[in-house]
Amino acid sequence: CGNRIVPYSDNAYGLQIYKREWFEDYEITEFEDTKIRIPCGWDIYLKHVYGDYMQLPPEEERISSHSQGGIIDFERSYKYYQERLN
Repeated sequence: CGNRIVPYSDNAYGLQIYKREWFEDYEITEFEDTKIRIPCGWDIYLKHVYGDYMQLPPEEERISSHSQGGIIDFERSYKYYQERLN
């Protein structure tokens, strides 16, 4: 079977089924000043979970499904906040 069932505790997504080949291989990509591994099937995975993930929803639908308390800052790196936590 080429599918793997991965349960989520987040009610927004429920039980999802992912194809194993999406995660079997990886590519190296840069994130800020770090190189990280990401699954080769990253694009199809994001489309499976979020639909057209590159298209912003209408402004009135732009609400977080995550728990509150996070910081969204498009001007500073995550390292700015990480340094203040240590």
